[in-house]
Amino acid sequence: MPSCSECGRKVMLAYRCRYCGEGFCEEHRLPERHQCPGIEAAKEEARIGRARAGDRRGDFGAWVDSASSTRFYLEGHVFEKTLSGDIQIDNGRFSRDEAREIAEMLSSDNPFLKLNATLAIWAKNGTIYVGLLVAAVILLAVVIVILKV
Repeated sequence: MPSCSECGRKVMLAYRCRYCGEGFCEEHRLPERHQCPGIEAAKEEARIGRARAGDRRGDFGAWVDSASSTRFYLEGHVFEKTLSGDIQIDNGRFSRDEAREIAEMLSSDNPFLKLNATLAIWAKNGTIYVGLLVAAVILLAVVIVILKV
């Protein structure tokens, strides 16, 4: 059973912070309630605005090439380095070149590129398959209801 990273309380469903990636209970789920280290960086990024998007790509390139083992956050996605040298994005494994392309697409102003990057991440981490399975079950239920009428 997961526990809150702030108070240690066991919870049925932990809320994952989009800024630091840690799991929290309902009381500490908001960044302000758990002294989130990533919230200041997010506030600064919001202040600077979209003009910084080009720099963010440079930040990503520097992060990939560095020896740092910290997480990198971009457009709500968590990038982590693995021991094998690959990059894990939201628990989906990518090569360094693929991760660079994904980061570039996520940093783009083009919503279709961002969607394409998100779908690529979902395909690698299995989320898209769960979504397709749920959609198939719903469609099957609708067909059964229609055939019975």
